[in-house]
Amino acid sequence: MAHFARVEVKRQALEWLLADACGVKFFISFDHLDGQGAAGEEAFKAAVHEQARRYLQEGAPPRDQQLLDCFLDACIGRENFGLSLFTLDKL
Repeated sequence: MAHFARVEVKRQALEWLLADACGVKFFISFDHLDGQGAAGEEAFKAAVHEQARRYLQEGAPPRDQQLLDCFLDACIGRENFGLSLFTLDKL
């Protein structure tokens, strides 16, 4: 995976968590910069999925986690949010 894609994985994983915490549908964004087409897109989705799950299990970076916690408290509630909701088929 190209350097840009590796950086983008973390950003989009966090966007996915934040969007869901607000009750908003997340749409992944994939630019075909590496020339791999659909195969590259599936690998990118898998990487975003894995990173989102990692953030849920280990916590996001501190400021990002603080924002996520605020969104959860203000929007959908922590009881309606968790690892089981973040499946690859939702990307």
